[in-house]
Amino acid sequence: MAEMLVVLVIIAFASTVSLLAYSNYRQSANVRTSAEKVRALLVNARARSIASGLPAAVTFDLDNQSYWIDDLDSALAIRAAKAIPPEVFPEEVIVESLKIGADVHEDGTRRIVFRPEGTNPFITVNLRRAFGDDVDTNYYAIQMYPTSADPKVWAHARK
Repeated sequence: MAEMLVVLVIIAFASTVSLLAYSNYRQSANVRTSAEKVRALLVNARARSIASGLPAAVTFDLDNQSYWIDDLDSALAIRAAKAIPPEVFPEEVIVESLKIGADVHEDGTRRIVFRPEGTNPFITVNLRRAFGDDVDTNYYAIQMYPTSADPKVWAHARK
């Protein structure tokens, strides 16, 4: 009987450790997936702008943790609002900061404009896991240079 109780305690302990490890893995995967989605959205906005001959913008609502693409006219007014519908970051993921040119933003609604000639400002989007620890492995940075067609995703780093 005592042996059976010891086996059950060992199984319960192993199950708890496995569930915690899986939860940690899933949260990390959500940050990585979100970074790749942001990267793809930046590429999409640049391609839309070049193809249409008009500016496009990626808009980040940092307060509501969402993002989308707006099509703009030549005066940078919104021509088609939310041409690519808003997507909300998973609750495990937080946009820690958004750098557009030299300006760093941590709240509000911010717009990144992509021009038809293929240019955009220097962009850095810093994502992290939501539980707030300060370990660099929980961070991802997406950077796009002004004339680059390919944003870079930096795993385990803040930029």
